[in-house]
Amino acid sequence: GQAVSSLGSTLAIKALSSRPVQDSSRGIYSHRLSRDDLWLVGGASNVGCAILRQEGFSNEELVQCSAKIDPSTDSGTQFY
Repeated sequence: GQAVSSLGSTLAIKALSSRPVQDSSRGIYSHRLSRDDLWLVGGASNVGCAILRQEGFSNEELVQCSAKIDPSTDSGTQFY
């Protein structure tokens, strides 16, 4: 299937599913997406960008790094 990721203070990964999936031992949860019984299934990881703040990156440095990101370009990253 296909999934999407969102990088913020954490890294969240979500996939579209026709049924909810819950596994609290692995941090997997589901959010109802629509009345058509579609679900966003996924979880989050602590490998997000909060570490950049902990390492002392300034607002200016984060803005400079963010300006280099092109959301219309595939990063080539593969998730398993």
